[in-house]
Amino acid sequence: MGREHAIKSSHGSRPNLASTFQQQQRMRNISVPDEAGGMNFEARLKLLRETRDSTLRLNPKVIETWINETLKDAEHLDIPGVVVKPEHKNPISRYGLDRLSLTNAGVTNEQVDRVYRGLFVYSIGFYEMLQRCLEHAGNKYILLSSMWRVFAILLEYCCKSNYQMLISKLTEEHQEMLEGVERDFNEHIQRLTESERHLKDALDELQKKKEELEKTRDEEEFQRRKLQEEFSKKVETHEEEVQLRLKFEQKLNNMHALHRDLQAKY
Repeated sequence: MGREHAIKSSHGSRPNLASTFQQQQRMRNISVPDEAGGMNFEARLKLLRETRDSTLRLNPKVIETWINETLKDAEHLDIPGVVVKPEHKNPISRYGLDRLSLTNAGVTNEQVDRVYRGLFVYSIGFYEMLQRCLEHAGNKYILLSSMWRVFAILLEYCCKSNYQMLISKLTEEHQEMLEGVERDFNEHIQRLTESERHLKDALDELQKKKEELEKTRDEEEFQRRKLQEEFSKKVETHEEEVQLRLKFEQKLNNMHALHRDLQAKY
């Protein structure tokens, strides 16, 4: 029932499936009514059924486009497991199921086409079959819900062993990735610790040089003050001597003057 509601809720935003068939059939010079672009989901299923029942064989590219468009629609619904990133990639590429990834993994193009047809048939085909079988059922939606639940359980049961192997493989890969990240982190921490040790040693060396320079500066400051004091004392002593000499010369001059006066008088 959740799948049916998800499909019904996406009628307004789902890219037009009929337009994809129109383009494909126009490439084959086969006409499709232009009003198919405005069809609802049931009408498009009818067109799809008519196209499938005809002698035409759907091109794998059309099916691949339909899968991409459906996965893109699912991004706007609350469906568990939907991958929405990276946004620049096609939806099918985010799951690693694009043709290039599958062929690189050893799957042939014919097998890829078969996988895409299987995804197409066992989703739309099963939905269409349920719609036909339960068309006149009174409790249609309850039965749909139960059938979808059983269908999902059977799918999970069928791939249980593969799912467990996948989980184990992913766990192993993630564990290896985690160990690699942890190893890189420890190496980075070790490099940072080594750099911190070198920086600490350099800082200690600079601190010692600073202390030595400060000690030298203090000694030079002490010597400067001492010299300044000595110089000040010598300047004072010199000034005193100059003053004393000036006084002595003055007295001597007075004595010479007095002596000349006495000689002239007597």
